[in-house]
Amino acid sequence: MSLLRRVLRTRQTSSGSPVAHQPPQPRHSRGLQWPLVVAAGVLMVVIASVATQDDRAEAHTNFTTTVAWITADASELRLEHQRVSYEDGEEVPYSQAPSDDRLGFTSSIVREGSRAGTVLLLPDDPAYRGNLGYRAEWQSDVYGQEGREYSYGASYYLPDDWNQGRNPKTFDDRIIFQFHEGNGKSPTFSLHLDADRGRIFVRHREDNGNFDALWSTELKTDSWYDFAFRAYWSRGNDGFFQIYLDGRLQYQYNGRTLNDSNRIYTKWGIYGQPTKLIVDEVSIVEGADGLFDATPARVATLMDVVPKTGVALVRFSGGDNADLVRSSGCSKSAMFWFTVGGELVWYNAAAPDFVNARWNALFGGSIPENTLLIATCGGSG
Repeated sequence: MSLLRRVLRTRQTSSGSPVAHQPPQPRHSRGLQWPLVVAAGVLMVVIASVATQDDRAEAHTNFTTTVAWITADASELRLEHQRVSYEDGEEVPYSQAPSDDRLGFTSSIVREGSRAGTVLLLPDDPAYRGNLGYRAEWQSDVYGQEGREYSYGASYYLPDDWNQGRNPKTFDDRIIFQFHEGNGKSPTFSLHLDADRGRIFVRHREDNGNFDALWSTELKTDSWYDFAFRAYWSRGNDGFFQIYLDGRLQYQYNGRTLNDSNRIYTKWGIYGQPTKLIVDEVSIVEGADGLFDATPARVATLMDVVPKTGVALVRFSGGDNADLVRSSGCSKSAMFWFTVGGELVWYNAAAPDFVNARWNALFGGSIPENTLLIATCGGSG
């Protein structure tokens, strides 16, 4: 499964050499049973200590409750973490737009913090610099290098008037996130809006120039879409590209992920037909364990989205153990984990009290609002 933050770190081959870019197994193979955990005596998973960024964490007794973006020790697998949250005072990334007012800020609709980015492209807007396409986009200065793994995240909000009409001078498409090799060709992977079919979809450009629509979902207005992508950039068959929505793995492509060069850069906003949207919490993280950091903070605001199989990252609204289980919709089959001191502390409603002793001692009967937890409905019972 996707979001067990350190479970999917560097694993060892039989020869002892590290393999840092293996994609996770399908979620249905990750169900955990508390009797097995108890019998083992020790949970054979170590999760590195979590440090909160800025002032967006809340202390509760002797541990830290993570309520927003999380960063870990960058000395291990991660070399770079670029985050764009559009907050006041933050450095604005390089942009391409027909005029200065096409990329801006809003405080009325945000995903995290106090501001988000606004994107607008109108039917009569000119092409950028005369001949560089009809676009209003930001661009990252972080390049994903061949032979390395990266995770990317972005949250999008589509207002009712997101479709701003038609521009006959450009291609009939709307690209809102691009993974580009910088060679003048179409992006290798890209996130699109399909106005005719009412879909959001991800497209892949193959090395022969053909396009393949990998995945799609229904387009709904006045709601946030929390996207994350995990990729191992490679010109060989060992590459992969994963699509996550709201903390859930939606699709995985395996194979060549670079066609024409040895690196990837990203752009986000709108390229193509006239569009209006809001974007927030854009993040790029290098390393095999970067998916957690790149996933938008509000991965799941409702506990009733815990899947019946597999594992998900959820955000609890606060309360006691009974509230947690009841809101999950899993009955007594639910299991939850919290990370503290570099270890997993678990809770299972169907287990004897001694199994949950450390959890109960940790939270003291009250789990703080906005606590991030790993959750599954696949426990005992």
